[in-house]
Amino acid sequence: MFANTYHEHLTINKAYLTITGEDKYLTIIDGSGTGRIFNLIGPYQAGHITIECLTIQDCQYGVYSYLQVDSTTVQNCVIHNCAAVGFYNYNGWYNYIDYCEIYDCGGVGVQMAHPGDQNILNKNTYVNTGLYE
Repeated sequence: MFANTYHEHLTINKAYLTITGEDKYLTIIDGSGTGRIFNLIGPYQAGHITIECLTIQDCQYGVYSYLQVDSTTVQNCVIHNCAAVGFYNYNGWYNYIDYCEIYDCGGVGVQMAHPGDQNILNKNTYVNTGLYE
């Protein structure tokens, strides 16, 4: 994706998809204060999704991964001003959040609800938000 501000909400129910921004500070997906910006739907439909080099902002949920969506990677992103949760995972396995800046999320920055095995949080920065497993 080219550097720009996009006002979008995306539902993904396919596997093996990569969404890459040109620059994590200049490629912005803005939820206009509502909904789930990335809504990943399972079971076994979406998976092996990579979201990288984006700012995800002003929404209820930044990335919402529900019902056995496995192998989601969110890396080198900025996730902020999410009213509920920046990254929400319900019953997914092998999800990886790496080198992200997560801040000012009203609920928590990252929530792993009923997590499967091998969910990895690596070298992220959290400010004014928390983690919940």
